[in-house]
Amino acid sequence: MQTAGRHVECLSGDKERCERALSSNPSNDEPVQKQVLDAARRLTDNGQKPFTLAQIVAALPELNQGTVRTHVSSRCCVNSPGNHLHRWPYFHRVRRGVYRLRRPFFSS
Repeated sequence: MQTAGRHVECLSGDKERCERALSSNPSNDEPVQKQVLDAARRLTDNGQKPFTLAQIVAALPELNQGTVRTHVSSRCCVNSPGNHLHRWPYFHRVRRGVYRLRRPFFSS
């Protein structure tokens, strides 16, 4: 699927749900980690499916892509190196570029 000029693969197989998740944008008043977590919840049907880094970046076009990538792959991922002072244990890396929402963070 094409979103904001980028091609994004929908891992869940439900393109309609992925398009809805990608089209809704959270408020810019929220911290980046909260916006990233909310986007992951929308994309994964609240934790039931894995998501890709590209999907989260596409879901948050108003944010800097590098910032979003850093939050998903490092700051909010429990099995990444501890390179940051502040971290949030939202995601688990399944394989390169693919993540799962951790159970304690399934719902808001």
